[in-house]
Amino acid sequence: MNMLLRLFIVTSLLISSPAYATFTTVFDRTTQMAGTDDGDGDQQVWTRLRIAASSWSTAAAGTSVRITILWGASSPTVTNALVSLWFGQAGASKGDFTGDQISLTCTSNNSSAAGTATCTGTLAQNFDNTKDYVASYMLAQTGSMSVAETNTAGATLYIGTSASDVAGTTTMPTELASNGDTALVEKIEIDVSGGGGGGGTSNTTGHGLNLLGVGN
Repeated sequence: MNMLLRLFIVTSLLISSPAYATFTTVFDRTTQMAGTDDGDGDQQVWTRLRIAASSWSTAAAGTSVRITILWGASSPTVTNALVSLWFGQAGASKGDFTGDQISLTCTSNNSSAAGTATCTGTLAQNFDNTKDYVASYMLAQTGSMSVAETNTAGATLYIGTSASDVAGTTTMPTELASNGDTALVEKIEIDVSGGGGGGGTSNTTGHGLNLLGVGN
């Protein structure tokens, strides 16, 4: 194999190699929410969780977001229990968005006892740990599922009911109640790799050098 062909192969491999995500955790309530259950029949419920900037554990510049959700320890199994999950910068009031909120895609929308799922999406701009953010979700009209829930500083939970999906509206509907709990949203991570690729571990070793004839 001549040198030019070897160089072409190496260059092609480098260009076609997938970008690997490097997720940094910015919000984590895994320990606090483990084994918890809000004890409610949460059907037809919308919830907005406003997370204060002071709650972010670290700065993380990236647009790819991954949210882990956690169902209640005694939740029944309900197909499509989670209608939708949205995330974005918080507006000036309560659980409002600024208008560039995004809908996340989850590995599963079904509830189960202590069940988890990961939900991903791409933010309109780099995550900014100096800003408040809102995670908003809508639960199905039937099923009486329950969610994991804990009381933690730096978060405000707004709760209401609706016959239609209102999770993604910029202006929050009028709430029925609010408290200092965190519900369903267990962990939030931001991909800081800049590649926006899938998960995995990058392997930089291999046979690229051998293609150039080094060591042959």
